[in-house]
Amino acid sequence: MHLPTLMTAPGFEVVGSGAGRLLPPGPLDGLEAGPAEKALWWHRHMTEVLTGLVPDAPAGTAPRLEYDPASRTLADREAAKAAELSAELGHPVSRHTVRRRRQRYQKRGVLGMVDGRHAPRRSARGRWTPGSWTSCGS
Repeated sequence: MHLPTLMTAPGFEVVGSGAGRLLPPGPLDGLEAGPAEKALWWHRHMTEVLTGLVPDAPAGTAPRLEYDPASRTLADREAAKAAELSAELGHPVSRHTVRRRRQRYQKRGVLGMVDGRHAPRRSARGRWTPGSWTSCGS
């Protein structure tokens, strides 16, 4: 199952998580507070675009009309989110930006929301510790 879908499902709860935490610590471990908070901010908005509800919506909450998947297309919900974010941030956010973010969110989850300059990097050769690698002949 896709992690963001699971984590936004009604009744899903992270056992032992703090009251303000939306996700378990794993996906954002190692990030500075600023980029992690921004990724969680985008996570909240992308979840609303996809499901109609924010992650911490109380059970039984109905989606806001502009984000209701039953009555609005995905393109309509993306446009509504772009307009909302433009008003909230005080500078334009295009529908195209929201669409790109949503696609990255669906592909990579909350890590797709991390600014590429702050994203965790993996070595092309993998990870190893001294003494952990031996030649084939030994």
